[in-house]
Amino acid sequence: MRLLGVVALCVILLTALVFGYERRHEITNHLTESVENLLPRDFAVIDAPAAGLEPENLTAGLATIAMREGGTLTTLTSFPDFARARFDMPTSVLARSGEILLEIAGELNEGAEGVLRISVNGVRRTALALDEGRIQRKLVMPLNTRELASDQLTVSLSIEGRTPQVACTAEWNGGVALQVLPSSHLKLQLNDVVTDPLDKLLLAGAPTRLIWPSQTVVDQAKTLGLAHRLHQNDRDLLFVEAQSGEFALTSDDIAALDAQLPDFEAGIDREYTDLAAGLGQRRAQTFERETRFRMPFDLATLDGQVKALDLEMQYASAEQNDASWLISVFLNDRLVHAEGTSAHTGVFQQRIALPNSYLASENFVTVTMQSGAEHQNLCATGVPSVVDVRRADLVLDEKTDQAAATRNLRAALSGKVALLVPSAVSTYDAQIAFETLKGLSALGFDMQFSAGDETAETRVSVITPDKLPSVLTEAGESVSWLVYLAREDNNRLVVVSKTEAAKLPIRHMPRSLLLVTSRVAKGA
Repeated sequence: MRLLGVVALCVILLTALVFGYERRHEITNHLTESVENLLPRDFAVIDAPAAGLEPENLTAGLATIAMREGGTLTTLTSFPDFARARFDMPTSVLARSGEILLEIAGELNEGAEGVLRISVNGVRRTALALDEGRIQRKLVMPLNTRELASDQLTVSLSIEGRTPQVACTAEWNGGVALQVLPSSHLKLQLNDVVTDPLDKLLLAGAPTRLIWPSQTVVDQAKTLGLAHRLHQNDRDLLFVEAQSGEFALTSDDIAALDAQLPDFEAGIDREYTDLAAGLGQRRAQTFERETRFRMPFDLATLDGQVKALDLEMQYASAEQNDASWLISVFLNDRLVHAEGTSAHTGVFQQRIALPNSYLASENFVTVTMQSGAEHQNLCATGVPSVVDVRRADLVLDEKTDQAAATRNLRAALSGKVALLVPSAVSTYDAQIAFETLKGLSALGFDMQFSAGDETAETRVSVITPDKLPSVLTEAGESVSWLVYLAREDNNRLVVVSKTEAAKLPIRHMPRSLLLVTSRVAKGA
């Protein structure tokens, strides 16, 4: 009996060992997650805002500066790929010492491996070997004298690596997804207390959050004008409610900031309609099975309504038998043209209509060229091919009412312009007005706002839809335009004359609009 008991115990232990070995990965992952739940979290939530200084740090000689890209997604998603994180340095005080804290999270596919290289202001600082699986790294890089003396620190990240063949897709270059978390920041030890308004604004976080004043319409106009100037100086900004406890500007701060910020000079090329010019050296590409071109354009920089795209490409392939191609054109990821061809060498030339309903303020045209050749071995290397984008011209209709209104409005906004808030607006209305101003600023070569100046020849007033009929009546004989973001049209910036504005249904309007009136401009 004792022998039978020993045998049974051995069988049980052997079974447990076999079961544990077969389920070792599941057990290990479970134990890892359990341990991680017991430990304090070392990483911020991925979508958390990039916080700025705590109030007490403004007088402690310490500074925590968020990266400029804190309000956007900073990722590396292929091999190779590149990204950057920028940190502005204070100018009114000196930094005695400091360090960059970079937090990175992501994952590499099974079988993938790579190298992440990090540079600061063009100087290589470190390199990390990355293996498959989840990645969570917190890097601390002390700053040297040269970096402490800089106006801005640019952290450049580049990743190279390789992935296993996935379903024999020869051109697969994914396999990695890394994000620079918005909690990444620059920490400085300063030689003095921060009192300069521009530096206090810098330390408030990214994107900068400003309390929308509720006292007077004059304060609102000044704050909105300052927000526009900050945007022109490449600073992102959000308005918040007074109860939020966020950073607030005093009237003295606004006056000081207005004097410190440099004037904005917009050098926008109004004749830019050849999208291929923006491709640079990537106009011609060699590839094996598929390639694509991605070409951006902004409606605000065009003197007319976009109608079509004149596309011309020359292509050639080493494939001599059964060559075929699929050429596809997308506008903002919507298919606008697809065409097949069986010639292994030739020229593709086509005028492609661009539907107005697909357009937004900022747009992308994507052209893909795919080989239709059959391969017996899916894992075989593709046949060498080449394609050159000769021309990608936007076709504009300059005779539309929208085009005429835009041209006349741009002329009216070429100098000093008064920014007014006739009736107090809410924080949310102010944010929409600010976003509209951002689009409107692209229409002027050198537009500068003077808040509250009712004597200016050209005025931009922030109004709500319910005030539109009365405001149009008060505009009288002055030349006027209505500017707004069309909610039902991808927030596209719309400019219409006063005559057309009176016909618009109020129910389709956004929460706030801009009315531009000019005493010297030509008819809209």
